[in-house]
Amino acid sequence: MCRISATEVNSIINHSVDNVQPFIATAHTLIDEKLAGKGMSADLLKQIELWLAAHILAVTLARQAKSESVGGEYSVTYAGVFGEGLKSTTYGQMVLPLDNTGELAKASTPKVGLNV
Repeated sequence: MCRISATEVNSIINHSVDNVQPFIATAHTLIDEKLAGKGMSADLLKQIELWLAAHILAVTLARQAKSESVGGEYSVTYAGVFGEGLKSTTYGQMVLPLDNTGELAKASTPKVGLNV
């Protein structure tokens, strides 16, 4: 059973998606696979699941703009430094310090291999 509701996700991310349940389910599964049984409180797991669901939603459907302009007269550049994985959204960036195991950061780091 998921720890969070669609209402909770909708309260932290502005989007136009009709059904956020698949994003919640994905976050829940990842949290259960990577963090369950690692000594975290239920409250902390719920917070991680909330921010992770918002991150998954943001990277798939509700992309965050880095800058916007209209007709050359109006422009907006959003603050923040963005990278890959969980660093690609402000929601994912919230997950990183909440996950004191580092498991989710490791899971979102690209794997590099070298065969000789």
